[in-house]
Amino acid sequence: PALKNLLADVTILKAGVGVAKDAALLEAEWRLPCRSTVELSSLAQAVGLVHGRHGVGLASLARLMLQRDLRKTKSLRCGDWRSPVLSVEQIEYAALDAVAGQKILAAVWQDGRRRGISTHASSVLEFCESLIKID
Repeated sequence: PALKNLLADVTILKAGVGVAKDAALLEAEWRLPCRSTVELSSLAQAVGLVHGRHGVGLASLARLMLQRDLRKTKSLRCGDWRSPVLSVEQIEYAALDAVAGQKILAAVWQDGRRRGISTHASSVLEFCESLIKID
């Protein structure tokens, strides 16, 4: 129930790249509604950090905003995520994805405020809502 409550909580933003697709899969396959998702590639475009959608993945945003490299091998990304038991590598990958999304979201907000974008926003949620659609 804790995960279900977390995902459904509209006051907690879930940030990522392709996050709407992930949320739809969680709901369709596991009946876990996921609310308040923030598409980081759209947010980065809205604040002028990137131009065009090509190549705006989580790894490139982490490099740009956090100066960190995410090791996201194709074999891990495309592995068997339907298995009832995930490997240690898969669990670490999923956790890193979640943490990176939140850190990038915070960095984009800080950068936007520093550059005078949506300075009226008193929270990350207000900042995001002023720039993009939150699902």
